[in-house]
Amino acid sequence: MNEKDQTAASRITRGLIAVVIGIIIWSLPAPAGVKTEAMHLLGIFVATIIGLILTPLPMGAVVIIGVMLTGLTDTLKVGQILSGFANNTVWLIVAAFLLTRGFIKTGLGRRISYLFIRAFGRRTLGLAYAIAASDLVLSPATPSNTARAGGIIYPIVRGLTGTFGSEPGPTARKIGSYLMMMEYQAVIVTSAMFMTAQAASPLLVELAKKTANVTISWGTWALAGIIPGLLCLIITPYLLYKIYPPEIKETPQASALAHAELEKMGPMKKSEKILLAVFLMILALWVTSEWNKLDATVVALIGVGVMLLTGVISWEDVLAEKGAWDALIWFGGLVMMATGLNQLGFMKWVANSVAGSVAGLGWFSALIILVV
Repeated sequence: MNEKDQTAASRITRGLIAVVIGIIIWSLPAPAGVKTEAMHLLGIFVATIIGLILTPLPMGAVVIIGVMLTGLTDTLKVGQILSGFANNTVWLIVAAFLLTRGFIKTGLGRRISYLFIRAFGRRTLGLAYAIAASDLVLSPATPSNTARAGGIIYPIVRGLTGTFGSEPGPTARKIGSYLMMMEYQAVIVTSAMFMTAQAASPLLVELAKKTANVTISWGTWALAGIIPGLLCLIITPYLLYKIYPPEIKETPQASALAHAELEKMGPMKKSEKILLAVFLMILALWVTSEWNKLDATVVALIGVGVMLLTGVISWEDVLAEKGAWDALIWFGGLVMMATGLNQLGFMKWVANSVAGSVAGLGWFSALIILVV
């Protein structure tokens, strides 16, 4: 069997695992107070989640199949099936992806990173803090942490490591492995600090609203995440420097390289200035949403509208942002299924069952049980 056939067989096997588990759950009797359709939808939902984990197909394709099965089996009506794609949180993510496109297209993301490196990059530890600071500044408007870390910051870090002769392999420990590890740690922290710093976070917000009637605003999330996040970003570079030390400690070339790159980029272009103003406006409106009463999605769409009107991005850029439309499909489909489970009584049954099992326990014990 050649490699192509092995890959196809592996995909089929992974797909069958998801299907079998979904059928088993579909066939389970519904608990008291839960409709039969809820168990059917749960089977489709769990199969979809397993499909997203095992990836027999791309994420969007897996969710589309789940959406199709929901309609084909008459588990939900067509209006309910398509409701997730009209969800405001889904469109918040789409708009944020388009903001990311602006950062990449204009070069503002690179400029911000080079400014931090020029300021703090004379020592390896300073470089690590510059990487963390760059990720922090960009994270509120880049829901694709892959685009943020891989599309903006990684090429810069890769260029730096090459300057110091640190490549994958025997020379990695010179400086490259430390900086790459630092960016990995930084993107994990910043992704949790803001609701729009990774695509999965708004899904959690939507699930909390649908299942527990708990509303979490952008500002509330940021307020909860900013202190622990900043502490992690302050501690992690130094801690990693001690437990995974680079061989090169002094890096004056990094600051010089950043200065040279900024000289090459020249003064801020008009498009960069507009995008910076839009970014600051969006952040201000998100943070003050409790007072201005503007929905976070409306604010993000205002930003996209301004970028289109001023030519920061074009309609072709919007159409080319595959991540946005992929997120619309898989995010909308999952929101629809979660909403359906709530409407059919399954989430209420789960909440009551869990509440009964943790009643009388201390908060820490209850937390451990819920996490497990």
